[in-house]
Amino acid sequence: MKDQYTIKELADKLNVSTRTVERYLQGLYTKENNKIVIPLDVVNLLEVRHKSDTNTDTSPTQKYDVIEAFTNEEYQEFQKRLIEYPILQRDLEYHRESAKSHQRQMELILRNLEQRNFIEASDKKLKE
Repeated sequence: MKDQYTIKELADKLNVSTRTVERYLQGLYTKENNKIVIPLDVVNLLEVRHKSDTNTDTSPTQKYDVIEAFTNEEYQEFQKRLIEYPILQRDLEYHRESAKSHQRQMELILRNLEQRNFIEASDKKLKE
């Protein structure tokens, strides 16, 4: 991905005319009463850019604000997953408890086998 675009390159990338790109750029701010007014979405974009420009921390634990767009299909899939999450949590907890129960049962079986082996060994010694 390029760091910079000309108006023509951006127009080609967006599949619009160069005039449309110029209108987009002019629409990034308006003048009201001889004052420049900047919309909130542009302010947010500038804040993110400013943070990345002024952030000198290069440690691996550095945190970044991530802005990512979803396609409609991805967003619908995300919504499905959010709806399924509580159900999956309950299922997971059920399986955890089930695994603990199985572990207890296996320990009981093992103890019973050890006791049986001990009794059988004791019986053999007594018969001999």
